[in-house]
Amino acid sequence: MADHEQESGREPLTEREREALQILAREIVREAGLDQNRELQIGLERERVWLDLAKGQVVLATAFLPAMAAFAAFLENSGGADTIQVAFTLPAAFYTDAMSLLFGVAAVQAAAESFPSPPGRRLTLYCSTGAFSLSVLLFMFYVVENL
Repeated sequence: MADHEQESGREPLTEREREALQILAREIVREAGLDQNRELQIGLERERVWLDLAKGQVVLATAFLPAMAAFAAFLENSGGADTIQVAFTLPAAFYTDAMSLLFGVAAVQAAAESFPSPPGRRLTLYCSTGAFSLSVLLFMFYVVENL
């Protein structure tokens, strides 16, 4: 009732004022919709970053395999040390790098197949990075022992 009494004392809105209010209402609704889209875009950007990281890990692991093979062939031809430790480290470096590659591919596949990615995606990427780091360390040990 009180609102009706106050409204009766006002002049009715002009056509221009009504249009301005409608535009303002549309802008408010649009802004509210963008906030929801912003959260979605932030989530998509995070997924994109994880996918790029996983792809980079796959590229590194793939490139490291032939690099190890070429350098090992060079060291074998130069007549390096031939101990059990050295004989173990090269295959171990290859296997851990291959594991890194498999974990990296699994991380890329998980990130590419669904949004949001399954919770294990980060774990597979961490395993890929850890296996790659271990393969580099093993290969460095192999190189140091053969120089």
